Amino acid sequence: MMTTDDTFSRRVLFSMSLITLSVFALPLRADDKQPISWKGQVDALVKPLIEKKKAVGMVVGIITPEGNREFFCYGATKAGGPEPTPDTMFEIGSVSKPITALLLALMVEKGEVKLDDPVQLHLPKEIVVPRRGKQEITLLELVTHTSGFPRNPPNQHRLVTTDEAIRFNPYGKYDAKQLAEGLAEIELKAEAKPAFAYSNLGMGLLGDALAHKAGVSYAELVRTRIFEPLKLKDTTASPSKAQREGMATGHTSKGTALPPWTFQTLHGCGAICSTPKDMLTHHEAFCGRTETKSRKAMQATQDKHFPAFGGTSIGLSWFVQDMSGRQVCWHNGGTTGFKMCNYFCEKPGVAVVILCNTGSDANDDGRDFYRTGENLIRQLIESGKKAEK
Repeated sequence: MMTTDDTFSRRVLFSMSLITLSVFALPLRADDKQPISWKGQVDALVKPLIEKKKAVGMVVGIITPEGNREFFCYGATKAGGPEPTPDTMFEIGSVSKPITALLLALMVEKGEVKLDDPVQLHLPKEIVVPRRGKQEITLLELVTHTSGFPRNPPNQHRLVTTDEAIRFNPYGKYDAKQLAEGLAEIELKAEAKPAFAYSNLGMGLLGDALAHKAGVSYAELVRTRIFEPLKLKDTTASPSKAQREGMATGHTSKGTALPPWTFQTLHGCGAICSTPKDMLTHHEAFCGRTETKSRKAMQATQDKHFPAFGGTSIGLSWFVQDMSGRQVCWHNGGTTGFKMCNYFCEKPGVAVVILCNTGSDANDDGRDFYRTGENLIRQLIESGKKAEK
């Protein structure tokens, strides 16, 4: 996302270097198949972040190889506030992107749109999408970050760098008129196949297009197509006043409290708020541990489409990477006051979600936080592999 996602490339490249790092040894039962407890492993990774004041509050949720859900809570929802719980709401930033991708897959499954549709086909006429020479940008190119679009609209980028209030809430005043003006500034190279280039603009525009096609707001569309069917009762792209009041407070890396993010357009790139409990429920469905009518669409989002970086591929928004000999799908997220990482591995059906109410910035790029998520998913996979023997 804007400002915090300026460190996205460094984060993902850093994550690749973790392949060579060792993970913590798992204490095993006498039969050498089942881990005794995950609390020690999680404490060892998370407590140093709290003690070093790299996070005000954090909640870690895991799905174990046995299918158990476990939550571990640390710190506070705000300075002097209570400890966060599995039901505490956080901004999830760019983790909204795989949810937008699932929405796309569901609409493709129903025949409402096609992956190779030009995005212009599903937008109001006043939103004019630039072309690469004579080629129109497709929905598939948006969801795989292969459109050639810049990370953010150029006019929004200028506002963020000159106005601190906008920097802390970059989408709050960015409306459809400004979006149209920003798109008009973009000149794309006339090339057949651009390389992967992460774009908040592209994923935000995808969410706008799907909502316009359905004739409802993005918040309404994800609520009815994804959140309600999966029983994600505390996940929303449009938090109510009561939900806002109960949310964790976002902070800079120095501990300064920040206002929440709001959106007028481009919701699909980062507008969603959720809880650790809902995020694990979401991953239970992706791991195939719960039955859902969305199963086929969920699997479609995990198919590799193009190389992204290093040995990582891009699916429909998900990054797909081999970890410990198994395919893992993952995506990180961040706003100015929050960050999140999530990983899941369908075999052995394990997952990690970590939500934190402290953003990444120039003082702390968040690499220790994201390393925590990768270390945990590797431990879970290794534990699952031992149990399979």
